[in-house]
Amino acid sequence: MTFNINNNKSHKHANRLFWVLICISLLMISARLTPTIQAMKYLAYSVLSPTLKLTSDSFTGTNNLIFNIINIIKVNQENIKLKKQLLDLSDQLKDYQSLINDNVRLRQLLNLPQKNHSTTIFANVIIREPSQWYQWMIINKGSEDGIKQDSPVIAIVNNSQYCAFGRIVEIYKSTSKVALLTNSLSSIPAQIKNSQIDCLADGYNSQYLKLNYIPQFVELNIGDEIITSQLNSSFDKGIDIGKIVKISKTNSGEYSDVSVMPYSQMERVYEVVVLVPNEEN
Repeated sequence: MTFNINNNKSHKHANRLFWVLICISLLMISARLTPTIQAMKYLAYSVLSPTLKLTSDSFTGTNNLIFNIINIIKVNQENIKLKKQLLDLSDQLKDYQSLINDNVRLRQLLNLPQKNHSTTIFANVIIREPSQWYQWMIINKGSEDGIKQDSPVIAIVNNSQYCAFGRIVEIYKSTSKVALLTNSLSSIPAQIKNSQIDCLADGYNSQYLKLNYIPQFVELNIGDEIITSQLNSSFDKGIDIGKIVKISKTNSGEYSDVSVMPYSQMERVYEVVVLVPNEEN
């Protein structure tokens, strides 16, 4: 109870002081600017000016703080927008690059040297079982697209190099099965590039081909390129097959093991070309 009485007295004194100051201010404003009145004004201003300045500075600082916070929020929002635009541009660039690569591949396919009296049919690889990776694959073209039995299949590697890939062995309405060169059932007449030496490239269900029937006098080297021979009944002469990666000889000087890495196994193949013989051929 004592505290409340004291508190009420303090408020009453403050109110009285406030009204006294208001009255003095009004008198000073309405009074004539005599030297005494002017001196009293200067004295009152000097007493009250620190408080007024502090209040003004407080309002100015608060305004600056709010302004800075608003600017930070705006900059952050702009930064978020710029990051999103950057991500969108990056995605667009990837799409453009993919389109460019596809365009390059299609141009190369269109410029593919065709076998005489044959039709080129472009196809995509749709199935390749991991357990039979070096044996078979399925393409998305079949009898209704004009695919025929034993048609040679060509792939493009390194964005520019054409290479023998396999041949058609089974045909369905909208798909076909391709036996790869590395299939143990595949055997293709081959030739050592820049020579007239013919041999046979056999598959054996692995990553490599094996060269057979190589004359004993022929000197082979690692990296020698192997191409299709003119004895080949499916592929034209001179189509790339692969490179020699392993050479072994017997004591008698005969070649016991010559392994070839097919170009088609050096990278993933997604698009192929089927060379379909024309009817009159």
